[in-house]
Amino acid sequence: MKIVHMTEAECTGTHLQGYIKTTYNKIVEVFGAPKYGPNDGGDKVTCEWAVNIFYLDENEDEQMETVTIYDWHQYNTPFGEYRWHIGGLDSNAVTVINNLMNMETVYA
Repeated sequence: MKIVHMTEAECTGTHLQGYIKTTYNKIVEVFGAPKYGPNDGGDKVTCEWAVNIFYLDENEDEQMETVTIYDWHQYNTPFGEYRWHIGGLDSNAVTVINNLMNMETVYA
């Protein structure tokens, strides 16, 4: 699997697909620093990762999934265990995050 960080324009069109309950540090271990945040200030989103994940499907063909992971309506970025939002172009974003992080995810 290969993870490529995106710009704001590249992740346009993603929307909520599901959730993953984990910590900020565990996400950083897998994806590195977020695209923006962590910060304070009461924005709708205070911290977000936006990535393209390249992986091989069951036929060994390379696929790409556009994924965002973000908090929602938090005044401060949550660092403890939190139900992070998974955004994507379709529900496969949740499956890819589940496989990558080896953690249970929930579909929206």
